Amino acid sequence: MAVHFVSLTFRLLIFLALPLVAQTQPLRFTHLTTDQGLSQSNITSILQDNRGYLWFGTFNGLNRFDGYQFEVFNYADDASGSISHNFISALTLDPDGNLWVGTSEGLNRFDEEKNRFTVYENKPGDPRSIIDDQIEAIWSDANGRLWIGTRNGGLDLFDPQTESFAHHFHDPGDSASLSSNRIATLFEDSDGNLWIGHWNGSVDIYHRADRLAGQFRVERRRLAGFPITAIVETPDRQVWVGTQGEGIFRLKLENGVVTQTGRYAAGFRGAGEISSDIVLCLMIQNDSTLWIGTEDEGINILNIATNRFQHIQNDPLDQSSLNHDSVWQIFKDRDGHIWIGTFAYGLNLLCGNKSFIRHYNYQPGNATSLSHNMVNALWEDPRGNLWIATDGGGLNYFDRTQNRFIHYNRQNTNSDTDVFVSLLMDSRGRLWVGSWTNGLYRFDPQTGRFSRYTTEKDGLGSNRILNIVENRNGGLWLATFYGGVTYFDPEADSVRVFHSGNSDLSDDFIRVVHQDFQGKLWIGTDKGVDVFDPETRGFTAFKHDLNDPHSLSKGFVHAIAQTRDSVIWIGSTGGLNRFDPSGNRFIHYTVDNGLPNNQIKCIIEDDQGDLWLSTNRGISRFNRASGTFKNYDISDGLQGNEFNARSGWITRAGELVFGGNNGFDLFKPGDLHNNEVAPPVFLTDFKIYNKTVEIGDESGVLAKHISLTREIVLTHRQRFFAIDYVALNYVSPEDNQYAYMMEGIETNWNEVGPQRTASYTNLDPGRYVFRVKAANNDGIWNEAGASLEIVITPPFWRTWWAYLLMATLVITAVFFVVNHYISRQRLENALKIEHLELEKMYELDRLKSQFFSNISHEFHSPLTLILSPLERLIAQGSVGNKNLESLKIIHRSARRLQRMINQLKNIHEIESGDMTLRLSKGDIVVFIRDVCHLFQNYAVDRGIDYQFNPAIKHCVVWFDADKLDKIVYNLLSNAFKFTPVNGRIAVELSIFESSSPPGFSDRKDIPLRYIRVVVRDSGIGIPEDKLEHIFERHYRVEADSGESYEGSGIGLALV
Repeated sequence: MAVHFVSLTFRLLIFLALPLVAQTQPLRFTHLTTDQGLSQSNITSILQDNRGYLWFGTFNGLNRFDGYQFEVFNYADDASGSISHNFISALTLDPDGNLWVGTSEGLNRFDEEKNRFTVYENKPGDPRSIIDDQIEAIWSDANGRLWIGTRNGGLDLFDPQTESFAHHFHDPGDSASLSSNRIATLFEDSDGNLWIGHWNGSVDIYHRADRLAGQFRVERRRLAGFPITAIVETPDRQVWVGTQGEGIFRLKLENGVVTQTGRYAAGFRGAGEISSDIVLCLMIQNDSTLWIGTEDEGINILNIATNRFQHIQNDPLDQSSLNHDSVWQIFKDRDGHIWIGTFAYGLNLLCGNKSFIRHYNYQPGNATSLSHNMVNALWEDPRGNLWIATDGGGLNYFDRTQNRFIHYNRQNTNSDTDVFVSLLMDSRGRLWVGSWTNGLYRFDPQTGRFSRYTTEKDGLGSNRILNIVENRNGGLWLATFYGGVTYFDPEADSVRVFHSGNSDLSDDFIRVVHQDFQGKLWIGTDKGVDVFDPETRGFTAFKHDLNDPHSLSKGFVHAIAQTRDSVIWIGSTGGLNRFDPSGNRFIHYTVDNGLPNNQIKCIIEDDQGDLWLSTNRGISRFNRASGTFKNYDISDGLQGNEFNARSGWITRAGELVFGGNNGFDLFKPGDLHNNEVAPPVFLTDFKIYNKTVEIGDESGVLAKHISLTREIVLTHRQRFFAIDYVALNYVSPEDNQYAYMMEGIETNWNEVGPQRTASYTNLDPGRYVFRVKAANNDGIWNEAGASLEIVITPPFWRTWWAYLLMATLVITAVFFVVNHYISRQRLENALKIEHLELEKMYELDRLKSQFFSNISHEFHSPLTLILSPLERLIAQGSVGNKNLESLKIIHRSARRLQRMINQLKNIHEIESGDMTLRLSKGDIVVFIRDVCHLFQNYAVDRGIDYQFNPAIKHCVVWFDADKLDKIVYNLLSNAFKFTPVNGRIAVELSIFESSSPPGFSDRKDIPLRYIRVVVRDSGIGIPEDKLEHIFERHYRVEADSGESYEGSGIGLALV
């Protein structure tokens, strides 16, 4: 199934410029499968979007890859916005950067802001909908038009303005119509012609001129009887057409005429022939290189200039080889990395330095591979081949011209050991091999025989020979383990041993020896370095001194080298040391300076003067001019991260060779290049309380994808959040470095290494800017990085309007408090004034009462003295009728005066609480008649119709005669006072029975009889608004004319 992508600006990988026919080491790939998160292992399409993400279509979903992990998009029938089907058949980008996805059930456009899809499906009855849901190919042409090839419906053209589709079909009666309705692939050449490949083997060309004229007519050309699977164009405007059964056709379109200029088909399996006629995909790598993916025969790389092929196939013995030979997709990303999609085995990635580093190791079942993976020593012979000492596989000879290893071990030689740890080919061409426990061997390659030298037979210092150096005289210096240094002269067959017991050698554990340009022997031990002067036979020791920062670094010494400028370099388990002879001191380089590890195992100077150091964490390149280190590890294609001591070599061709625990690596230093591409940086996720915020969810934080969001607004309850980010670098992404900061609370970058999450808690309300930058695996930084403005709103009580509201409330409260205080003060003052006035009034009343009481007492006695004689005179009747009447008037007036005085006394008694009831039994009707009779003459004098109308004749009850007298008398006195001459006054007396009589509200359930006395008159009356005042003391009613009636204002108050 053919799938295509938009042409990108390609970058040329350096390794692709090497002559392909000379490449004997297979390409080394990184594999990405379902184990790494790929949704499914059948790769149907590959594309890189404008931001740098890689997209992979599979049989079970669409995958977006950022170098670390796959984000999978699957169909979900219960979710709107999901992709229409999991079978992905085609991918392309339009000029606006929109991703279009073809599936077996419709066309999809990806909305990167919402992270969802818009689906275009065939709608029966709607001629404007897509003609067929089974999409085979998609192409966005130079004019931005989207062409869709379908399985059975021909070719559709999408109009983005109307979102409708125009249909083009095969018409048997029209030779200018499509060759068939089954489209397999689409391609637009550099002249704007659209090439349409069909399943029936035909190729149609929709010429640019016809397109400009608005006519859809094609030129048909039948190439093969098999489906057209791929169409590409090289810079020389040659069009290459892949078929599923007849190889590749090379065509030339010139002046409207198509000419076949070449054909590549499988004839025989030589280097110059394609390996299979079933071509599934094509990829133009550069001007002269075409990559071809085949069915079951791997990859064919065609050098167009030489017309020769290189075949890349799966090697079951090489885990870094192409992992499957059915290659469905080949894609080159914008940085030049090659992505290969296979059937059932996922992805293969070819990038970085892996293909420059050739790795050799033991391959079970391969008799010509390295015999053992533990490589202890290496040496190049005059023909450029390598001798290799292994730790269990004997001696190996690597014939580089034949790319095979020859083994020399106990099984096929007279050697009694297979554990060799050191090598030297002397100036006479003799090969010396040091063993771990069996002494020194001299090997004759012609006979394959070993000659052995031991401690017991020949007097060597030890049978453990770790290192061998030849001096200027052809003698051998042997570094022995726990045996000091042995000097062996093969010509004289003499041996001399130097150890701590017979010389000034500081230690007998010798790991390495090196002879400098002056002939001095540098000896690396477990305690430091000793320098032996052959002329003086003396030793000078350099050891680590805690009190001397310029002493040799601490640890075992594994490596000693002298560069061309005569500088001595020493590698120990404490780092790299540069010897300064002027002061016999050392300059140190450690992990703090950029080393990957402080255990230096081997030191080699390359042709450019750089030092290459093998360590326990890979290999490091030290640029002495800049003082910087560039480190390489297993991700770059090394045999592993751990290398063995003294296991290194530089060939005459300038190649470096380093041995480790998994074979050895061979490469040219100039072939290893830094990744100079600063990676684009994106935000990938935003979490609140460790939960991903979804686009458009109820939190309202994200309206679009976080990577496309410039600002977010959080509430004070959302201050616990984390931001994920990524740098899109596909070369050793695990070595990417990150730094971030939050402007507003931080002024320095947080350098967090490979960490890809930044977390913040309890940020104060305010405005912040989160910034993140990243460096690729070679330390190239993208300083611009990515940023996000973050606004944290305060709680409502910390907002400006809350402050304003609170200030308003406070001011209002203060106002009301002050106002209340003032009002209260006013009220209190008013109450105080009123209280003073009441006190004054009470005092005045008291004084009045006291005055009236005093007056009443003063008047009571004289009145008694007046009334007593006056009553006797009246009783005697001797004064005559005329005088008797006058006496009676005087008597009545005196009595009235006496009543008033008694009222004053009664008022005083009421106010003082001394008044008590004095009940007696009598006829109340007779008693009230007698009181009424007192006003008879006064009524006659004024012509008042005065009547007493009792409803009962007699009624004997208990009553206080004095007080009832005062009540009736005052009521009548008040009635006569306000009744004009010739008026009417009537006194009525009746008995009523009621369960709620006045004055007995607490005894409503008891029926009672009571007497009601009513005094009626025809006087001026009392207004309703003044009725409530008539019983107030000293209150007097005024007439409407303003005239006041005489009275003390005491009578009714007493009543």
